[in-house]
Amino acid sequence: MLSKLFPSKEKSVFTLLLFIAIISSCFAQTKTYEIDVEKSEIKFSIKHLGVLTVNGLFTDFSGTLILDSEGILKTINSQISVKSINTGNKERDESVISDAYLNHIEFPNINFNSIRFTKDGDTNLLIGNLRIKGIEKEVSIPVTFITSKNIQLKTSLKRSDFKLSFGAMDSLIGNTIKIELSIYGK
Repeated sequence: MLSKLFPSKEKSVFTLLLFIAIISSCFAQTKTYEIDVEKSEIKFSIKHLGVLTVNGLFTDFSGTLILDSEGILKTINSQISVKSINTGNKERDESVISDAYLNHIEFPNINFNSIRFTKDGDTNLLIGNLRIKGIEKEVSIPVTFITSKNIQLKTSLKRSDFKLSFGAMDSLIGNTIKIELSIYGK
């Protein structure tokens, strides 16, 4: 059909322009943002002695958000430096990152790489692989969109799923870690 409409040289130019248009539309469909560390927060809390709550955050992290052309989240990839933990108690922080617990020497980072984004009824879910202390688990995290570049995530993890044992002190520390993330893209 093209050979009837266009001579050979024009057909080649048309094919090249069509190929460029298709490639351009593929790139126009997504937008990649770096995680803005200045605005974003990674917070957590865990019970201690059954009644006290220890709150903390990580201050050193990086990653990317990929949104489609409609501003819908497609991918999050991130890396958190274990050494950047801050619970407001330097001695506790040094203990938590030590070889006995998070072992920041052998496992310097916590990584999350999304697999897919889906909906479960009215709930937006981000499904991905979370790697802590060398153990990788698939997790499902509810997501709230504030704007297309501001995403709120709240979830809970079980310490035992990642073999985060505190030895003789293990029974004094809750198994559930509540996680709250506020991620901004720039």
